[in-house]
Amino acid sequence: MILWLSALVAHGQSVADDVAAARDAILREDYESALDALDSAEDRAPGENAPIAAPVLAGIPYLRGIVLVRQGDPRDEAIERWRDTLAIQNDLPWDTALVPNGDERALFEALRKEVEDRDAVDVGAPPATGLARLYVDGRRVRSGDTALAGRHLAQITCPDGTTRGRWTDFDKPLRWLKLCPGGVDTTILVAADEGDADDLGLLPDWSDEPVEAAPVAGPTENVARVDRGGPSRTVLLASGGALVAVGLALDLFWVLPAYSDVSDAQSNPDTVTRAEADELTASYQAARWTTIGVLGAGLAVAGTTLFVHPAGPGLAIDGVW
Repeated sequence: MILWLSALVAHGQSVADDVAAARDAILREDYESALDALDSAEDRAPGENAPIAAPVLAGIPYLRGIVLVRQGDPRDEAIERWRDTLAIQNDLPWDTALVPNGDERALFEALRKEVEDRDAVDVGAPPATGLARLYVDGRRVRSGDTALAGRHLAQITCPDGTTRGRWTDFDKPLRWLKLCPGGVDTTILVAADEGDADDLGLLPDWSDEPVEAAPVAGPTENVARVDRGGPSRTVLLASGGALVAVGLALDLFWVLPAYSDVSDAQSNPDTVTRAEADELTASYQAARWTTIGVLGAGLAVAGTTLFVHPAGPGLAIDGVW
């Protein structure tokens, strides 16, 4: 049970968690762990069941470049990593906690302008998407929208609520609607929603300089943030798993010894008084019901991360893993 729960919590990790773990590992100068976390983030991103914010995705190549710089970067490979970074999030701030201001930052700022001047590429969003929503690097896109030339994560939230993605540079037309296994009914017309989110949130601002306030968007632009509200499904799953693990520990180190004491007393009734026997029984019952309560609470909390939804002709159970 403990191994199973540990596996579920591990699968509940998000791309943002991996990127944050990589940054922490770099601060500890544990570059192998940092690169492992970044590999995990890159592999996990297309399968993440939610749109991923651009700064999180940009953090993957950015931190790869930081690792190279901190290791000397003998082949000047950080340049390409940072070009990939700035194609995803051109205004990503420099992280002075990882590498202080100096030649590396000057290079990064020069690359920022170079990438900003690239040609824009059409993301190929179809004009009719039904109930599906399309995202590039966490930003909502529609027919005719473009992105800076470079590698991006294209994601689609399907009508059944699941999100699918693919890394692409848009050199070849992306068959967006084919990413949804159940298909998309494009005959359904959806009115434009002024609350659509183009920005899904940011990583902490790593820069050491004040940032000018962004200009107020015009009435035709969608700039509302997504308010996810409440604890994330990953947190709920981890909390539920922790409670179950505690319950199992209570069973092993409290319930079983208490039961053993009761069994010994029953086998040798002459060795205990009635008061002592009552105390042993009460101790066992308290241990038993406390353990059942903790296990039940853990399973209930973890169970809230699952939901059943229609999928094609049947039903599907969805969860963070």
